Amino acid sequence: MTDLVHLSNAIDLFDDFLDVGRFSFHHLSKRIRVVTEVGPVIRRIEEVGVEHQDIRMTEALENLGNKIYELSVKMNRNWDVLKFFMSENPIFGDVAQEAGTVTKFLQDTISHPCGHSFGIFGDACGKMSPLMNGYKLITLLEQDTTNALKKAMNEDILKRTNTFERWRGILDGVMTHFLFLESFCNGLFWEQNMYGPNNLKQKIAIIIGKFDDWKDEYKINYWPETVQQTIYKVQDQNQTLSNDQKARKLQGLLDQILTDDSFLIMVYDFESTKDHSFESSDNQLVTSFGNAGCNIAVYRSRSWKNEKEADIWRMKKVIEDCKVKAKTWTKPLPDLPKFIMSNVIPNSGFIGLIKDELAVAILSANNQNPHYATPGHWTCVSIGSNALEYILIAGFR
Repeated sequence: MTDLVHLSNAIDLFDDFLDVGRFSFHHLSKRIRVVTEVGPVIRRIEEVGVEHQDIRMTEALENLGNKIYELSVKMNRNWDVLKFFMSENPIFGDVAQEAGTVTKFLQDTISHPCGHSFGIFGDACGKMSPLMNGYKLITLLEQDTTNALKKAMNEDILKRTNTFERWRGILDGVMTHFLFLESFCNGLFWEQNMYGPNNLKQKIAIIIGKFDDWKDEYKINYWPETVQQTIYKVQDQNQTLSNDQKARKLQGLLDQILTDDSFLIMVYDFESTKDHSFESSDNQLVTSFGNAGCNIAVYRSRSWKNEKEADIWRMKKVIEDCKVKAKTWTKPLPDLPKFIMSNVIPNSGFIGLIKDELAVAILSANNQNPHYATPGHWTCVSIGSNALEYILIAGFR
């Protein structure tokens, strides 16, 4: 493989980094050799002399240097965010400063490939070792108290998907920054023995794997407290809004939560606790009655995203058939939802009955099923001989 090809491969790698906006472990972990090969290339350039290089080599080297600079500017922003957020721990500031310094000396080896620039870069790698700083950063992330992602999620009342993904990206980028520096150093000074890059890659991969474990924990642990506090917030801060507007406010907030669950939102006027009746399985319902003049109930469906289209439409038909069946129901309102769940709609996880006259607003949030817009269905029924109409709501498990 020619030196020009090695430089072209490195340029392609940096194009991938720039597309992401940061260093990316996904891209670098598969192509570490692309980085280590650059060291021998610039050594050969230094031996022959830059002035004797083919114009294509000169242009490729300049192009690579420009892309490294462009990415370093983007990475500085990531490092600044991390330093500011974790300012109580000076180690983050120290490793950030050293990453930036070593990167600048690395850029000099590209723009001025000579023994002097190589020597200074080597001294910088010795004093501000990318391998050592990578280990330091990983050690901090292994502890809950110095893990920026966990700190951010703990401070985020909503446990947002965006918060998790933002910090996962930042931490992936800064760890991979050190992997890049160590790989470049290994190619330039250690004849690509891969000791440093392989060891650092292995340790970063373990942390990357833990990201997914933490994500799975957050997807479960948000319930019920996060939703309960969000309901209170919507009630307390939006008293002048209509029920539909409150439901949309709540929908917008619940859509942001990091979870695979889907939600059925019910907002309606508060008059009396006798105006509604609910039955829910396995603690899947969160409610707030009478706060700020309205009632809010949120049901979560755990399996909605996997419901098949045929099952959805079958259940919808059963619910619509209740318009007729409801006229035969004789049980009192408090007992009806349990009866309906057991005998009429047995595959439901939630049954609700709310007086239609209470300006009922029903919406879904975080819908994960492509076949239907909400994790439930509702219709208007008259119970027994009573002319009063109720909204019958059934939620999928």
